[in-house]
Amino acid sequence: MPISCAPADLVSASACFECVPREAQKQVELYLLNQILGTGLTVEQLVTNSACYQCIPKAMHDAVAEYLLCQIANK
Repeated sequence: MPISCAPADLVSASACFECVPREAQKQVELYLLNQILGTGLTVEQLVTNSACYQCIPKAMHDAVAEYLLCQIANK
């Protein structure tokens, strides 16, 4: 089911994202992108496969998300 990408709709749909502690928001974003991509990874597998997430410089975290978005768009 397609979702609206209109800014107002995105803001409304993500209203409770602030309920997630700030330090965990990026991990939640990447987890959701992984789910959308449909890799089939369980939470445990995702944790194991992303154990070195902290090895990625913070300046590159957005690039990782962009890569996943590109993979989703080209799925």
